[in-house]
Amino acid sequence: MEISFDKKITGEQEMVVTENNSAKYFGSELDGILGTPALVGFMETTAQKSVLKSLPPGYITIGYEVSVNHLKIVKVGKTIKCITELIKTEGKKLFFKAIVTNNNDVIGEATLSQYLVEAAKVKRILPRF
Repeated sequence: MEISFDKKITGEQEMVVTENNSAKYFGSELDGILGTPALVGFMETTAQKSVLKSLPPGYITIGYEVSVNHLKIVKVGKTIKCITELIKTEGKKLFFKAIVTNNNDVIGEATLSQYLVEAAKVKRILPRF
């Protein structure tokens, strides 16, 4: 299946950094700051949500490749914002860029690759894992 989009697609979300997305939560000795795994997850979900309404019925995207730079520390309690942009598609592959900011300071940036799949097929194979 080839997918194309008629317009530029962007996504935007905000999130308050909590203990559940802190570096310590993911096993680090560092306490009270945003963990890189949470930063990546925030970027992935922002990208996914941005295209959801434009996908064919019954389809979702699944991330398969991320290149991320976590540039600055953000303390628990602070609000961060992610902006994503779909920059190209190739067949079922979607490519995004993402920038995460805190008070207009860039704290993270990434390129993300996601794959278009039928949700029902994914649900059928999940019990195998």
